[in-house]
Amino acid sequence: MKLTRAQRWLALVGICVPMAIQPLNWSIVDTALPTLQRELGASVLQLAWMINSFGLLISILLVTMGRLADIHGGKKFFVAGAILLGVASLIAGFAEHPGWIIATQGLQGVAGSILMPVSQALLSHLFPEKERAKAIGIWAAVFGIALGLGPILGGAIITYFGWRWIFFINIPLVLVGIFFTIRYVTESKSHKHGGTIDPKGVLLLALSIGSLLLGVMQGPVWGWRSLFTIGLFVLFAMIAFMMEFGSLRQLHCWVFFLLYPSKLRFYV
Repeated sequence: MKLTRAQRWLALVGICVPMAIQPLNWSIVDTALPTLQRELGASVLQLAWMINSFGLLISILLVTMGRLADIHGGKKFFVAGAILLGVASLIAGFAEHPGWIIATQGLQGVAGSILMPVSQALLSHLFPEKERAKAIGIWAAVFGIALGLGPILGGAIITYFGWRWIFFINIPLVLVGIFFTIRYVTESKSHKHGGTIDPKGVLLLALSIGSLLLGVMQGPVWGWRSLFTIGLFVLFAMIAFMMEFGSLRQLHCWVFFLLYPSKLRFYV
């Protein structure tokens, strides 16, 4: 289906609204930590993981979800990610224990690992080259504005409505995004590298990023010289080494570790 110019910009609304919830929610929850500590009796470690669970899962799954969306359809995955975001927000709003918030923030991280890469891919698919830069610029601006508005909006919501509404407010936004996405966004798939994934590569990528981030996050708690922290960094280094030499032999790679002909290498 060929979209008109007006329909493309309505599709942009459908893409930007669920995507904007991610930075908005993250900054609001960060602002609400003292309230959550008081209302739910959360420990300092639990407060840290209310933030870390989101970042950990979105980082681990970002590349994998983007690739799966390329194979099975970006629109389907985007709507699924938005639904997951709405469900996580609904559960978080009824939380009675800090563990609920940690778990639902992790679910939002999974949703974010879908929404972030797929939203950009859908924009590239929907907009012709002459309009694409403008659409991506608006996407980036919405992201930045949402991140900046979080502390202000979060403070107002907590003051006048209560902390549960920092999560409930996401639900109507998700519904708006899903409606515009289903109505105006066209499906996109990439057949550039075929319809397969590398399960071993997915596992290694998840283990490498997960061990690195977990080591950085828990290092101050466990101690930088503890066996757990050092073990996580060693695991990351070993897997990164394996992935570099393995990826260079593949027709297509999940992550390009060798970016330039020089000896400069970037490890993710």
